[in-house]
Amino acid sequence: MAIEIRTEGRRHYLRGDTYPLKDALRAAGCKWDADAKAWWTGKRETAESIVEQVATHDSAAESAPERTAPGLGAVVAGRVTYKGRTYYLAGRVVRGRTHYDDVVSVVESRDGSRVLLYFRDGSSQFWAAADAVQVVRRYQRPTTIERLREFAAEQRGIERGEVECPVCERSCTCGTGRFCSHHHDGCDRCGAEG
Repeated sequence: MAIEIRTEGRRHYLRGDTYPLKDALRAAGCKWDADAKAWWTGKRETAESIVEQVATHDSAAESAPERTAPGLGAVVAGRVTYKGRTYYLAGRVVRGRTHYDDVVSVVESRDGSRVLLYFRDGSSQFWAAADAVQVVRRYQRPTTIERLREFAAEQRGIERGEVECPVCERSCTCGTGRFCSHHHDGCDRCGAEG
C-alpha cells in the first residue's frame, strides 16, 4: 500500500489507498477533502510520519512468515465428517510422565463452540462449528497425518499381499505380513519366501 504526499498550497494531501488508515489519519489530525477525495494535513511532518509508518508496516508485513498449512506432521485427535466430507480433527499432545502416558486432546475454541479441522492431506485447516461435526473415530494416543497415511498404505499392502519384511525386504505372499523374526527366510505363518 503506497501512499504519497502532494503539496497544494498549505495542504499536504495523502494520496493512495488510505481507506484502511482512515481512523489513524483522523486520530493524527488529518481532514478529509471530499472534492479532492484525499486526506490532508497542514503539517508536513505529520504527513511524512504517516507515510513512514505505512512503509514500515508494509515491510514488516512482507517479512512476516506466511500462514502455513498444518502439513503431514500435524497432530490428529480423530477422524470426522463435516458437510458430507471427511476431515481430521486437530489435536494437541498432553504430556504424561513418560511418552507412553501421552494423550491427545481436541483443539477447540475457548467456549467449545468450534473445532479445528485439517484436510486429509494436511494442505489446509479451518474452524468448524462443533455441533455440525460428527466424530467417526477418536484417537487416544498422539498420532500424525503422516503416520495415518503410512498405516493406510500398510493396510492396503496387506490386503494385496505386498507386505515386505522390514529387515530382509522380502514380500510375504500369504498377505499376513508376518515374518520369522529370527531367520527372515519367509513368512512364519505359511513359510512362503519372497
